[in-house]
Amino acid sequence: MRAIKFRGWNKKEKKMYQMEIFSVNNPGVEFLQFTGLIDKTGKEIYEGDIVTSTHADIVPSYTWTVSWKDAGFYPFNDADEQGHGELRWYGVREHLETFEIIGNIYENPELLRD
Repeated sequence: MRAIKFRGWNKKEKKMYQMEIFSVNNPGVEFLQFTGLIDKTGKEIYEGDIVTSTHADIVPSYTWTVSWKDAGFYPFNDADEQGHGELRWYGVREHLETFEIIGNIYENPELLRD
């Protein structure tokens, strides 16, 4: 069974917190759910994390944002001019050991593509 965990981005303090217990009426905090997945360094992957992969079949040095879609967590971006975009679940699961968290959308927005 997957652990249900959250972390929270406090918009006012601009700080990330591990959340044990939280109130859904906590204004100014974005809740980010643990995906149940671990990156190649053993770090837990959460919604909003930015990941990259070193696998030869995956675009080198391309980054994806982890989000909820179609009843699962996926790393995806809108398709770009090269046709890169969402990685389907089989691609993620098959090459999970090559994914690494390089940041998140709140603390490292410079990692996101324009």
